Amino acid sequence: MITSLHAYIIDDEKDVLEVVELMLEEHFDCKVKKFTSIAQAIKSLKKEKVVPDIIISDVKIPNENGLALKNILEENTIPNIPIIFITGLNGDDIIEEDLVMLSKPINKNTLYREIHRLIKK
Repeated sequence: MITSLHAYIIDDEKDVLEVVELMLEEHFDCKVKKFTSIAQAIKSLKKEKVVPDIIISDVKIPNENGLALKNILEENTIPNIPIIFITGLNGDDIIEEDLVMLSKPINKNTLYREIHRLIKK
């Protein structure tokens, strides 16, 4: 079972950043970095000596495409980091082998379960 966690959260809505951080802190001993853009997160990743265990990113960020995050990481030769996408679009959660997309409001138990599953890979 995972007890400590280093996570990046990317969302243009500061309230969402705070709520997801609180969810993570409730369940894990964690270090969280919050960003309002993918560009900020990539800049930080390039400087960091330790990469996060997981990235939780909104799909729709002004002038950016959250779904392109995986390609952006690969283009910048950043190690394969599991990503959980979150979206405000109405719909069911999508949980597949290589794609996790959780609808807002996020169910914290689903979030915890998927973090554990993705990090164990």
